[in-house]
Amino acid sequence: MRFVGEIPNELAALDKLVVRLGRGGRTLRVTYEAGPCGYGVNRHLRNCGHDCVVVAPSLIPRKPGERIKMERRDATAFARLHCTGELTPVWMRDPEP
Repeated sequence: MRFVGEIPNELAALDKLVVRLGRGGRTLRVTYEAGPCGYGVNRHLRNCGHDCVVVAPSLIPRKPGERIKMERRDATAFARLHCTGELTPVWMRDPEP
């Protein structure tokens, strides 16, 4: 696992990152904390053929002293927890017609 940086909250930036990381026809396994843009990003990534899991922040295991948000450390720990199967995904409802 490696930290590749932050991107703006735009689908174009997400698509650019997915193309770069998915070179050679790789299927990406993506996870992120539930938030205001969760359903749209999840559906977009799934429509692109990638595995995407959304996790409720309250269900993420944290060490007692890790209260200060540090994006790089949190992203790396989040990816590690996803790879080991320690994250519980939230239920994603179907899109409304």
